[in-house]
Amino acid sequence: ITIEDPAIVLDESDSTGNTGVGAFVGYIYSTEEIILTNCNVIGGSVKGGHWTGGLIGYAAGYSDQNDGPVFTTVTINNCTVEGVAISGKGSAGGIVGHATGSEWTKFDVQSATVKNNTITSTGNSTNKAGSIMGTIGAAGQEAHGKTGGVYVSATTSGNTVTSNDTAITTIYGRQGTATGVLTMNAGGSYEACPVEDNSAYGTVAAGLHTCAANGVFTVHGTEYKAEVPATCSATGTEDYYVCPFGKMFENADGTSPITAPVTIPEEPHTLTADPEVAPSCTATGLTAGEHCSVCGTVTVAQQVVEKTAHPFGGWYTVKEPVCHDAGYEARMCACGETESRALNATSHNFDVNGVCAICGHTKAEVAVAKAAASASRANPNTGVHF
Repeated sequence: ITIEDPAIVLDESDSTGNTGVGAFVGYIYSTEEIILTNCNVIGGSVKGGHWTGGLIGYAAGYSDQNDGPVFTTVTINNCTVEGVAISGKGSAGGIVGHATGSEWTKFDVQSATVKNNTITSTGNSTNKAGSIMGTIGAAGQEAHGKTGGVYVSATTSGNTVTSNDTAITTIYGRQGTATGVLTMNAGGSYEACPVEDNSAYGTVAAGLHTCAANGVFTVHGTEYKAEVPATCSATGTEDYYVCPFGKMFENADGTSPITAPVTIPEEPHTLTADPEVAPSCTATGLTAGEHCSVCGTVTVAQQVVEKTAHPFGGWYTVKEPVCHDAGYEARMCACGETESRALNATSHNFDVNGVCAICGHTKAEVAVAKAAASASRANPNTGVHF
């Protein structure tokens, strides 16, 4: 239901001292349940005397245990008050003038929007107007087994709220009765901090906090961030909480802000010795070293040790030299590596006839062969090799 441009006027002079005025309901008393869903007031004016609200003037249950007590619950769900001039000599509010006239009252505002309204208390008090309610009232403490109170999740913007020409920025003007309690639920946004700082009666629900960003106040919960344990290669962080705007807190309800999580120092390395590796004639070795067995960080680097020389055995003849051909001998390492060296040819043993007793060549043949060999060394293209 939407009421557009109302012109509601009732008891502006507050002659009765107990008149409630609202666009939908003026005065609620001893009614078990009132629910306004999708009820809107757009434009116009609502003018009253003692209790004046955009939707409801006054709400109260009845707690006298000797005379049929009635616990009253009022629920405002997805309602809008926009561009309305709301005024009264007593309590004046965008939603309700006086929310809980009895301890046996619960007034629950869910997802309401209050914007661009002029809300004025014209009486002598400087604290009877608010963007949501003028007075919180009496409910909020346990009484006769029942606990009432005011609960709000709403969006306010662009409102001008004054009480006896004093500007009001909170969503309420006053507590009203010492037992009254306002609890802010999650959701919505507000043009100013919705409750007074360090207020004992204007609080946020458990696990929530009020947060300001870009000039808008919101009420929301926090997300738990588990502890990140430190390692030997990186610092850790203690557990903390973060809100949707990135603000961090020590606790879930956001009352202990921090600029950064508490750092947990790095753990010491778990050092493991890297043994020395002796070199051999076939492989390099390593010096002793040290590393962390957890992260792998090397604290003492191992250095390469060059191979050792081959421990060769004694020389042995592989090919005996003769008068016309050189021989060679070799020696071997235990790894199988060998090296060799030449053995010079022996001298010819010519007999009286000039024939070598070893190779059978004559001196003349040997002379020719030596000349040919010399020429071959001088000019390898001759192809002569003796």
